[in-house]
Amino acid sequence: GALALEVMAASEVTSSSSSVGYVAGIDEAGRGPVLGPMVYAVAWCPRTFEKELKREGFTDSKQLTPEKREALFAFMKRERKQTPDGEVEGEAEGRKAGIGFAYESLSAREIGGKMLDAKKCSLNEMAFESTCNIIRAMLKCVPEERMETVFVDTLGDPARHRDKLKGAFPGLQFVVESKADLNYPVVSAASIVAKCTRDASVEAFACRELDLLEEKNGSSGDNGADGARMPFGSGYPSDPATKDWLAAHLDPVFGFPSLVRFSWSTVKRLLEESGAVEVTWECDEEDEDEGKPWRQKDNRFKQQTLGFASAAANKRTKGAMESSGMGRHSFFRSRKLQKVAIV
Repeated sequence: GALALEVMAASEVTSSSSSVGYVAGIDEAGRGPVLGPMVYAVAWCPRTFEKELKREGFTDSKQLTPEKREALFAFMKRERKQTPDGEVEGEAEGRKAGIGFAYESLSAREIGGKMLDAKKCSLNEMAFESTCNIIRAMLKCVPEERMETVFVDTLGDPARHRDKLKGAFPGLQFVVESKADLNYPVVSAASIVAKCTRDASVEAFACRELDLLEEKNGSSGDNGADGARMPFGSGYPSDPATKDWLAAHLDPVFGFPSLVRFSWSTVKRLLEESGAVEVTWECDEEDEDEGKPWRQKDNRFKQQTLGFASAAANKRTKGAMESSGMGRHSFFRSRKLQKVAIV
């Protein structure tokens, strides 16, 4: 699916002659959970506006109640208003000039598809690509020469991550730290954008797709005796509530709803233990395309067929189960469409 990129650019800088310098913060939400999207967000503001963020109580979103997060998110939306002539309010006098933000949301389907694809894109690669995308979105609103520092919260090696970002954006100064969302209010703002956006996405799924599933099944199996929905829990694989939700929504043929990341080991294990129908990707028996460059004799790049087979049959065909999709039209590759064997 397409990546969703939304830019809240009301704090655009229209004049590069002003002496007001800007700072930015980057953080994410939903990297580890088995449910829902992963969201990367950037927030930026004049350095003089940081005091306002501190006064409002911006800190790591995980330490705030949902109500407080939503209140701070609403504050950010209010403070990005522009004057009618397009100039950021108060900027000319160096007063508070509001805050801007952008985010990119990668759905569970997008994450699973890329991680399970023949070319295999890691979560770290997706995270870096999203980080670069939101920085580019920010630079459409704030000239690079006005951006003094970009603070980034990271889980990995800070020095290595900083060097990668510096290589992609040599004109920017990066400070990469663990727990940056606690130390820098502008990173806290990005953390709140990411968390609120992710929570809204999960809630929208609950209202949309689960209702459709219940309507299709002719029941409200996801609801308890009091009519309340079965809780997702935190979404992390170790959460008992999340495990219970996964077990209750496992379909023996189709697996799970699209909220679930199929590439997580927790999901693979549940599918195996439940006895769900196993799908194998077997190479075509025909070899009439032997002369094509993508049709290798070792079967690595042969056109694939979809079939259902027993465990014994799977073992016999283990050497011919890779599915690269090479040689087929981009229409079929992008949609992961395969030739279907008669079952």
